[in-house]
Amino acid sequence: MTKHNLIETFFSVPQEYLDFFLTLKKSLRASPDGKCIAVLEKVQLENVEGRCYKYTLSYGEKYIGDYLKFFKPSLENIQKFNEGCKILADRLEIYIETDDISKVPENPPAFGDLTQIVE
Repeated sequence: MTKHNLIETFFSVPQEYLDFFLTLKKSLRASPDGKCIAVLEKVQLENVEGRCYKYTLSYGEKYIGDYLKFFKPSLENIQKFNEGCKILADRLEIYIETDDISKVPENPPAFGDLTQIVE
């Protein structure tokens, strides 16, 4: 658990991702105190073939995020995604504590091979 109760996991059961994968365009989670919001949405980027996901984690005015490739609803991929959510929570914690986005590491990519490289 982070000091600021940031969201560290998004999907608690595989069925949640399957529902999102098949039918939803956007899904969000809020921390119990409502100060942290995590959003996963399907987006189309100009320089990326096909659609991808955008994951954003915010706490007040501060936020970080990343783009992800569409990924199959397998246990392994969902676990990788949730691990990436934890990494971004740790990175947002750094941003909150230092108030300096330049201190937040970008590498390695939080979501590993699920990360969509955007140039």
